[in-house]
This record gives sequence, structure tokens and C-alpha cells, in this order.
Amino acid sequence: IARERVMATISGHLSVEVRDRFISCSNAREARHFQVIWLLAEGRRVAEVSQTTAFGARWTEQLAAR
Repeated sequence: IARERVMATISGHLSVEVRDRFISCSNAREARHFQVIWLLAEGRRVAEVSQTTAFGARWTEQLAAR
């Protein structure tokens, strides 16, 4: 049974900066990574971000850890 992943901790004050990087990014892969961090910084749960971005929960957590 998979454990429910609660939340990754990203400082909320980074939300605007990360969103701007997501919007201005010309590399699609990089933009998706910024999108994950942005959504987590807004306080969304890992499961929700994973579903929205089609990344696995483990990969979402790994991006957050970086």
C-alpha cells in the first residue's frame, strides 16, 4: 500500500520568483521543473502537483529536495 505523501516544504516567499522563472523559461523540461516547485511553494500537496504535471510523486519530491 502506497503511503500518502503529504507536503513538500518550499518557502512560500519564493512562489513569485519561481513562477516568473517558469513563465520566462525557453526550455520545456526546465519550465516543467519550475512549475513543480512553483505549485509546491503555493502550498499544494505532492499528490496534487504530481497529478497536475504528470510527474510521479517520487520525482516531485526529488525536485523539491533539490
